[in-house]
Amino acid sequence: KWPPPPPNTLEHKIYHYTGRELACRPEFDISESYNQLFLKYFSMTPWFSFETLGNIANSIRRQHNLTRNQFLIISNMLVERKRAFFGDKRHFEILKQIFQIKDNEVFIDFPEPVTQYILTLINEMRNSQGKKIFFIITFNYEPIRNMLLQSGFIEGADFFDAGLLLSEDQGVRFNSNFIIRDM
Repeated sequence: KWPPPPPNTLEHKIYHYTGRELACRPEFDISESYNQLFLKYFSMTPWFSFETLGNIANSIRRQHNLTRNQFLIISNMLVERKRAFFGDKRHFEILKQIFQIKDNEVFIDFPEPVTQYILTLINEMRNSQGKKIFFIITFNYEPIRNMLLQSGFIEGADFFDAGLLLSEDQGVRFNSNFIIRDM
């Protein structure tokens, strides 16, 4: 027997793991009991081999190097620049603690729907004339990223996904898709 899933996290349905792409969609959370069961039985098949273990080790190594490179990019972005934040004000107190946000730093709130507040962000970014780096803190980063890119801003120079800096301790689940994809 495996532990039952936490309430409201998994629908009762048949899960199919039939290829690299399907195994990674939706997010493959190793802590979920159905995914643990899949991995348990997968490890008993002929497809789980020394090569699979090597692929997992290489995935972890690539992710480790990617993370270190991202920290270097962020470090370089912050040289002689001020920080500004774009996030949900409902989470401001916890974000203030995590990022040590100062009273003189800009925090742009984005109540739903976010698209209305993108224009405020874009105007603030233009007014900063490159003197600020914008930490985008949202679970739905891609649409905001795309709008900023279309507006002529550069990811990694003008803004970045600050969610990459958050860990499970701050409430961001570990995404193991990169490991599963390479198995």
